[in-house]
Amino acid sequence: MAAIPFENLDVLLGRPVRLDLASLQAKLVDARRGGYCFEHVTLFAAVLEQLGFTPVRHSACVVLVNPRTAAPRTHMFLTVPLAEGTFVVDPGFGVLAPKVPLPLEDGEKVTFDPVSSRPEIVCQVFFAAPTIEVSSGEPRRLSALR
Repeated sequence: MAAIPFENLDVLLGRPVRLDLASLQAKLVDARRGGYCFEHVTLFAAVLEQLGFTPVRHSACVVLVNPRTAAPRTHMFLTVPLAEGTFVVDPGFGVLAPKVPLPLEDGEKVTFDPVSSRPEIVCQVFFAAPTIEVSSGEPRRLSALR
């Protein structure tokens, strides 16, 4: 997850973004370019599937300033069911994303330090209103909408 940077140059330049695996491998692996969350997550899900996991893809809203109801679903992340429980994996959220899978437990808070020089981030998940809240000094929220 750390080897492929976040980058949305194709979107900004008005170029089509291709999400088929051959195009993703050519861009992210062979050309050593970065990508945006849908590219990261699609490629990472394919890797997990090849390793025998069954990742579930989710679209989501990233809420920084606007309320959740006004934020478009412009983000993508994965959940991975295992015998130990279900885990959130977000390879396309940049530096604030956890580098390890986070347990998905109703109301459970998970604290992690994304970069040693930054404050801790707290992630809390609520099933009743499917929301993943991520916060540090300033509130940041990632809302999972199925």
